Amino acid sequence: MDVEYIDEQEPEPIRIDEGYYSLPTPKPKVIVESRITLDDFNRITKNTSPAKVYIVEIPSLAQLRAKYQ
Repeated sequence: MDVEYIDEQEPEPIRIDEGYYSLPTPKPKVIVESRITLDDFNRITKNTSPAKVYIVEIPSLAQLRAKYQ
């Protein structure tokens, strides 16, 4: 049994054979996260309104590499 997928770019349906499979997408080895500590959060939010917008500086990839290499 064939499965049909319709792509907006193609006028004809694309047919995919039943036996077709693809390998899973590899996961990245390094994931960059931006976190603040509870102390930072308390310092930032002390005597401020909860509706206030906070600007958090996220380091660039070059800065992270320099810091951790």
